[in-house]
Amino acid sequence: MSVANVLRAAAPWRVRELTRLDADLGRRHALSTRVGVVGVAPGVGTSTVAGTMGALLAERRGDRVLAVNAAGPGGPGRSLLWHAGLEDAPASMHAPVPGERFEQVAAELPRARSGAYGIELGTDERAWWTVVAPRARFFDVVVCDWGARSLGTLGPVAASSSVVCVVAPQQIGALQLAVNLAGALDAAGVAPVVCVTDLEGRTPGGIAQICDLLPYPVARFSHERGRRRPGRAVTVSAHLSAMRAAAAVLAAATTTQGAAQGPAGGTA
Repeated sequence: MSVANVLRAAAPWRVRELTRLDADLGRRHALSTRVGVVGVAPGVGTSTVAGTMGALLAERRGDRVLAVNAAGPGGPGRSLLWHAGLEDAPASMHAPVPGERFEQVAAELPRARSGAYGIELGTDERAWWTVVAPRARFFDVVVCDWGARSLGTLGPVAASSSVVCVVAPQQIGALQLAVNLAGALDAAGVAPVVCVTDLEGRTPGGIAQICDLLPYPVARFSHERGRRRPGRAVTVSAHLSAMRAAAAVLAAATTTQGAAQGPAGGTA
């Protein structure tokens, strides 16, 4: 994705802001950033958000971005890994790390056209610590889709993430759930970012004002009808300008928050 493509989505007054975001996406951080993505309910766009963000980061930052699906298959071929650009979902992995160099670890992983590497974790949360964690240290950014979560099931997400993106649709009740989840993550020492998705292609009255009042960073993720059609996986460069701009804002917000927070805490 080029800066020019992003800027075409912006009004003139946003050009400076989006240029800064693009610079943030390419900036290297001293520590690996682990981004967890959760939804307030099934079907709110969690896999789309996580996969698009992973693909964008890979295109802007280089090859050390790992996308992990811990939410199950979801719809046919529409997991995080599909949205990140992988044509075929990789088989679940349970083998030890093959070496002590990035090149050795990367060689065993499938790679999307966006440049992101992928791991299919399934729904066994404990496998994150045996499969993903030993490999995550070789990557600058790890984006993990955890699917829909409630307050009682946030434990593995908080323990494995330095920042968590909470995805909710543009509905008042859903935004309240997002604030509740973000508050629990904040209390656990994990930086939250709220992502508000536009599933219907329209914004209900008052939602923008409510988003401005939320106590956590908020990114809006624009609707793109073409993503609902079946077909081959695409890279983020094929998205509409509005969606690319939204993904840039979200990715910059999460990586900045995660870098400020520091590494995720530790063991199973």
